[in-house]
Amino acid sequence: MDMEAKSTTISWMTASGERHTVTAQAFATTDGVRAELAEPVAIGQTVWVTWQPAVRRAFVKSCQAREDRYIAELGFLARERRREDRLPAVGSGTLHWFAGSQGRTATVEVEDVTESGVRVRAPEPVAPGEMVRLTGENWECLGRVHHCNAVEGGNVLGIELTGSAYQKDSLDYVD
Repeated sequence: MDMEAKSTTISWMTASGERHTVTAQAFATTDGVRAELAEPVAIGQTVWVTWQPAVRRAFVKSCQAREDRYIAELGFLARERRREDRLPAVGSGTLHWFAGSQGRTATVEVEDVTESGVRVRAPEPVAPGEMVRLTGENWECLGRVHHCNAVEGGNVLGIELTGSAYQKDSLDYVD
């Protein structure tokens, strides 16, 4: 276990839906990190920790006041299996797919992205293996649903991208 402190970035979503990011000194623990913060973070809150070489998702196990700072124990949620760093993202888009022979659309919230994938929260399930188009205000990407998990308030979809996202006003875009 590495007992040397290193500077790390910790991000989380506030109750109002904004991303809050702080830089903190952190130490590795057996299942996460212990971070010294200038402000408290709620116990149970999901956070993203930049723990090189990747961004890891963690939860706040405890947060205690100590003099002029707060000591937060952060537990990593799972071992990262992906080949690329996951970057937290905030925003929405429209997901397009076919269910049988009928075209479907749904507004989705983008949770995070990698170079080759995106995770979104959708109001209804989409079958794994289904080809999808994800569009934003001025961008678009194509992919295949890798997994769809039911969660409270909707479904979380992991989408493997077939290529890079592109601007709708580019020559690559044809409507």
